[in-house]
Amino acid sequence: MNYRELLQKYKAGELPEEQRKQVRQDIEKQDAISEYLFDNEEMEFEEQVEQDGGQTTESTDGSVPKDGQNVNIVGAAVPKDGQRTHVIEGTVPKDGHEAEFTKLIRRAIRRTFIKYGVITGVIVIGIVCFLVFALPEIQDAMYYDPNKIVGTEEGNKTNQLSLDMSVYSELFLPENYRDSAAATGSGYGNYDIVINQTSSHNGIFEYVGGRITKNDMVLYNPNIVQKPFSNVFYPPSEMTTASAETPEGIAGTKKEVFDELSKLEDEKMYHAYVSLDKVYSFSEFKALAEKNDLEPTWCAISVKNKDQTESKYTTYNTGNIGFRMYTSCSSLAFDQKKYPLLTVFSLAEQESAKKNVLEEKDVTKHMTSMLQYLQDNDDIVKMIENDQGTGKTDYASMIDSIQKDGLYIYGYYVEDIGKELKKLKDIGNVSYVYTTEMI
Repeated sequence: MNYRELLQKYKAGELPEEQRKQVRQDIEKQDAISEYLFDNEEMEFEEQVEQDGGQTTESTDGSVPKDGQNVNIVGAAVPKDGQRTHVIEGTVPKDGHEAEFTKLIRRAIRRTFIKYGVITGVIVIGIVCFLVFALPEIQDAMYYDPNKIVGTEEGNKTNQLSLDMSVYSELFLPENYRDSAAATGSGYGNYDIVINQTSSHNGIFEYVGGRITKNDMVLYNPNIVQKPFSNVFYPPSEMTTASAETPEGIAGTKKEVFDELSKLEDEKMYHAYVSLDKVYSFSEFKALAEKNDLEPTWCAISVKNKDQTESKYTTYNTGNIGFRMYTSCSSLAFDQKKYPLLTVFSLAEQESAKKNVLEEKDVTKHMTSMLQYLQDNDDIVKMIENDQGTGKTDYASMIDSIQKDGLYIYGYYVEDIGKELKKLKDIGNVSYVYTTEMI
């Protein structure tokens, strides 16, 4: 019976008392040796065993000397595996039981060291892998992700930042429409970004780099997301109170503005914000544009004000807000059921638009989808307008008003040469024109 079997019988309580006592002594010895090896290291233990080998001693009382020692024994009984033998003089053979037991202890300790070493190594590697690979992903999920795919159509994927910029820039940035962006993530909510320009009236394309750090956006040219001044349009009386009316706009009086209009260089390109003499319904403005061959790039809209004591029309703290008409744009994929006709491209794909005629029902759907999109995805607004001090916009009230009362237009933005802009003086429905040279 080997020692493992002996231990099994010991655990099962099947050994006689004498053998049980011997096994308990062996276990105590193993504990003592284990503590010794942990404190003094195994090599010291082995060296000590070697140093003890070959020593000579005498035994006259029948005690068993250490294994491998030379001993002179006279008439002594030396126990060996339960047998008794008489040795007159010579070398006591090693106790096979103790030698094997010591080897088992050493192997057990080595296995323990190896096992805990492997476990410790695995834990350390696991922690390192978590910190390197998993933690950045977890933190990324907590912050705005410009690379998140929001739509796929015919193999073309649209990321979050491209769609966000498309909606935001169409609503608020007449001069700087952007519908394409790329980002490279470095983990922990940090991204290097590039916002691309995909169309241009003067052949100059401006690509702007920047960085998003945990929902903070910094652009290296922040001017591209700067809203135009709130007073680039001269508001008609229906949008102002009596106390707020002024004879001058951003470029001076009406007379001064039209005098400056006459001085524009014929072939030079300009940005022009054209104010109308009153607030027009969509159908009225469309008729006005067709009659005078107007080709607005962007239309500024207002909605009926619930509080008629202030003014009849309002923009609900948005500043100037509007939609684009007949402009070059990119095809973007998005949730068309939730946001029908969300992008300029989807609007341009309508049959009426293909005939260069926009229907009010389509534009209304387009406008309300954009407002609803910003209501649901306002991270881009917070990042861009963080330092602009604008208050919370009531998109829901605007959506309700547009769906109930329709769209109303009080001005438009156009990019054109001076020769064409000069013709605006002869249109009686134009009340004010603010121009800047296109660089």
